[in-house]
Amino acid sequence: MISSRLRAAGTLAAVFALGAATGAAGVRYFTSRSVHHFLDAPPSEARQRAMLWALDRKLSLSGEQRERIEGILAAHSAEFAAIARRSEPELEPLMDHVQLEIRATLTPDQLGKFDELATRLKERHRRALGGSAAEDAGQR
Repeated sequence: MISSRLRAAGTLAAVFALGAATGAAGVRYFTSRSVHHFLDAPPSEARQRAMLWALDRKLSLSGEQRERIEGILAAHSAEFAAIARRSEPELEPLMDHVQLEIRATLTPDQLGKFDELATRLKERHRRALGGSAAEDAGQR
């Protein structure tokens, strides 16, 4: 017969393991939602969200500080966009090359999903820079 101490130790270990698994699942869920929040926006807005999140996380901003910093970032968003538009001709060939390298590592099942994702991101990026994928396709 198993002693009561051994049974208590087993119960404690099981509770600990369950708590660790629940904690890990919670962290994964909240982290993926946080990342999705950043990426599911035009690049200028995603950049602002990421900057504000980082500042808030490191500095524990008050509500008033968050609002003021949000306003500062919004006020300069056109400047960020202008710089992004100027650097786009240099960045696009690099991104195309990186995508080719990534495609070479994927399985045939993953390629379709990757191409769809890459196309969506490229279209969103072009719209954020003031153009559209259809306009760009006509220029090539």
